[in-house]
Amino acid sequence: MNIENEIFKDYLPIFKKLNDYGFYKQSDKYQIIKSFMNNEFNAKIFISKEGFVRGKVYDFDGQEYIPLRIDGHNGAFIGKVRDEYKNILSDIREKCFIHKSKIKTKKEWLIPANPKIFDIDEGFRQTPELEWHQFGNVNEGDTIYIYMAAPISAIIYKCEVVKANLLPNLDYPTSKTPINRRFYKK
Repeated sequence: MNIENEIFKDYLPIFKKLNDYGFYKQSDKYQIIKSFMNNEFNAKIFISKEGFVRGKVYDFDGQEYIPLRIDGHNGAFIGKVRDEYKNILSDIREKCFIHKSKIKTKKEWLIPANPKIFDIDEGFRQTPELEWHQFGNVNEGDTIYIYMAAPISAIIYKCEVVKANLLPNLDYPTSKTPINRRFYKK
C-alpha cells in the first residue's frame, strides 16, 4: 500500500476545509505545495474530486525523490524524509478529512398523524415548523413522510428534520408526550 492510501484509508475530504487549509483548485483536483526539512524538500499533494490523494516529493533541485517510494530503502535520512512527509499528510487528514464511520446517512421515515388528536393542516398553516414525538433513531436532515389516518388514509406531507433529540427518547409516547423532534414542510 502506498503512503497516501495508508494514511487516507477510510477517510473522505471536506472540500471547504481544503480551501481553508490552503489548497487551490486546478481543473478537477485540489493541490497544495508544502515545504519541509528546512526547505530541502517540497511535497506536492493532489486530491481528486472523488477524494483520491496522490503526492510527490521533490528535492531542492526539483527532482522527484524516488527513494521515498522504495520499500527496501530504510536509511536514517530516507526514514526522516518519509516521516516528515507522513506528518504533512496526517495534518491534512486531521484538518480536512472525516472518517467514513462518522458520516451519518440520511434516512426516510413514515409517521402516522391522527386528525382526531392533532390537526396537522392547521399546524402547518400557523407555522412552517412543527415539533413532534420522536420515534426511532431520527436525525437532522432525515426525511419524514406524514401519513394521515382515516378518513384521508394517504401520505400528505414530506418534511425534513431540522432538529432531533430535543428530549430523551420515550418508548411509549401518548398524546400528552412532550415533543422531541422539529421538522418543516418541504
